[in-house]
Amino acid sequence: MSDQPDIHWEGQSGKEYGYWIVVPERGMRFVREAGNFIAARKLKSGIWEPLFVGQAEDLDAALPGLLEQPCIEAEHGTHLHVHPGPSDEQARLEEARDIIVLWSPVCNASAD
Repeated sequence: MSDQPDIHWEGQSGKEYGYWIVVPERGMRFVREAGNFIAARKLKSGIWEPLFVGQAEDLDAALPGLLEQPCIEAEHGTHLHVHPGPSDEQARLEEARDIIVLWSPVCNASAD
């Protein structure tokens, strides 16, 4: 990943979170650290649409196969947006909630 995030996702609070865009390939490994992630698709207008926002203690354990989850696959998710860190679970949960409240990702709603 480059030093600068590829995209910034805004949360309901107005805070922006930097994410790197990844096109997952079979057998791809991710960083073995905590972080947040977004399964997304790019609309014809060029705008990214978040389909699912989550967090994990270990991104390498959480991300492989995520785009094959039924809701994400049905919604044609194509990319993962990844934000490694922070290690504090409460901070990761707050970031995920902040983005979910603003964007209402369809697959988070179906997971409730």
